[in-house]
Amino acid sequence: HSGHMDSGLLTHTTPSSSDRLLIVSIHADDLNRTGDVSSVIYDGIVLSKIDSIHAYEHSVRGNHHTSMWYLVNPPTGNHNVEVEWTHNVDGYVIAALNYNNVSQVDPIGTSTHRYGDGSTQSVGIVTSSDNSIILAALSNDKDENHFSPMNGVTEIYDQPDGEDLSTTGGQKDAPTAGSYSIGWTAPSE
Repeated sequence: HSGHMDSGLLTHTTPSSSDRLLIVSIHADDLNRTGDVSSVIYDGIVLSKIDSIHAYEHSVRGNHHTSMWYLVNPPTGNHNVEVEWTHNVDGYVIAALNYNNVSQVDPIGTSTHRYGDGSTQSVGIVTSSDNSIILAALSNDKDENHFSPMNGVTEIYDQPDGEDLSTTGGQKDAPTAGSYSIGWTAPSE
């Protein structure tokens, strides 16, 4: 979505399954460099923040920020994901992901983030449990710049906002606890 707005909305369906987890990934283009996500709500329930990064804290060029949020045992059915920013943003992408058979006590392990320039973007992470899933989200300040997932990464979404923001999200299975890398390559300009 593009324009100047301080809130965003995504209709999302959570299927009936056991030990559900909802992950919401939010990407925003913020030309004024002042906006931040102030709340994420699903069917009236506030989500918990996993992590975030603001590109403009690391670069003169970047105007975007990305954050991930979660909700244990979300209500089933068709509901709205409502996102509010502290100030207007110039465009956004919201992605909602369903998982099942997830620990309801400690569903989120380690989180990390990084900023980088260049055509290859990846991040390393250490998992502490067997049979983990590593999730990652990537934003770029160029529209229509579709990314290619690296080996072992399953792409979940790859979409621009229609303005200056290109986003992608993916996951990688981590069958045993240990060190992993997840990332993408961007097409050359």
